[in-house]
Parts: sequence; structure tokens; C-alpha cells
Amino acid sequence: MNAFTTGGGYVFVNVGLLAAMENEAQFATVLAHEAAHHVPAAFQRLQGAGLVTRHHAGVADRVRGEDG
Repeated sequence: MNAFTTGGGYVFVNVGLLAAMENEAQFATVLAHEAAHHVPAAFQRLQGAGLVTRHHAGVADRVRGEDG
């Protein structure tokens, strides 16, 4: 049972994981977990391309709980 994201933002969920879920809330939890992996990677790609300003980086630090 597994789920993962790809660089294009797609989320793949194994059929066995879907079968083991008892309700939609569990599915939503898996999607949220996978999105949490994808967002930082996307931010790093933008930052590496010079598309993130100091303001954006400061906001991201505060969201992560860092004082930067």
C-alpha cells in the first residue's frame, strides 16, 4: 500500500491503499500528506529558478516556524 506525488503534481494512490480505506476522510488525509511533500519541492524549484522574492521566502520561513 502506497501513495506518492510526481513532479507534475499528480498523486498516485495504490489500489490496495484505496481498498483499505474506510471512509473519505482517510482518503483526504492521504492526499493532504502527499500534497505536503509536493509543495516544498515546488517552492524549491521556483526558488532555484529565481522566481521567489525575499518576501516569499520570509513567508515560507514563518509558515515552517523558522525565524529566518
